[in-house]
Amino acid sequence: MKVQVAKWGNSTAVRLPKAVVEQLGLKPGMTVDVSVEGQSVTLAPNRPQSVRELNGMPDPVTLEWIVSEIKRLGPEKGRSRPCPGIRAVGPAAGGGPVRCQTT
Repeated sequence: MKVQVAKWGNSTAVRLPKAVVEQLGLKPGMTVDVSVEGQSVTLAPNRPQSVRELNGMPDPVTLEWIVSEIKRLGPEKGRSRPCPGIRAVGPAAGGGPVRCQTT
């Protein structure tokens, strides 16, 4: 497949045909690995090495983070029952597990 080399601002660019973009699963803003070997240029999608490298993946939730958030937010105000509109069953007042049943 032949494509034209063009000027793009102060850079030189090669426009990738739609079929190539779709075949490689490229999206605007993605990075690609560019390698030169002899007189050949190779473009390859820069795939994340792990799930954590994906955009928007949250950091793991740790017990320390949960405790700090509980301290930061403090007790909830204005909620008299753990399950609004629902009857709590179990040791709700004793700090144990609470089951909720519809009333």
